[in-house]
Amino acid sequence: MGIHLLYLLLLLITPLAEEEFAEDSPLPRTAAGNDGEFRPFVPRVQEFVVWKSMFKVVSICFFLTFFNFLDIPVFWPILLMYFIILTVTQMGGRIKHMIKHRYVPWNAGKPKYVAKATT
Repeated sequence: MGIHLLYLLLLLITPLAEEEFAEDSPLPRTAAGNDGEFRPFVPRVQEFVVWKSMFKVVSICFFLTFFNFLDIPVFWPILLMYFIILTVTQMGGRIKHMIKHRYVPWNAGKPKYVAKATT
């Protein structure tokens, strides 16, 4: 469950247009995106779809806890360490990508523009 929730979170903070794939393309690029034009962050998956999928996953996992034959004994520290390693590596890669392409999917730290008061 945790790995799937991490995957959904990564889809939410991944932009729709992957520029790093376009850099390796043998096709010529147009200058439309190179002029400094503002392009808003558009996630690969809409937030509502992510929340809906997360709700489904948690609901299914909660429902499956009622069946005793699915109560498999595991050594939980190994699963926790695996989840932490996956989270650190995947989020580290996403953050490096954000820094490389200078985008942030949230509003904190962005300049706020205020309209001038008309007299």
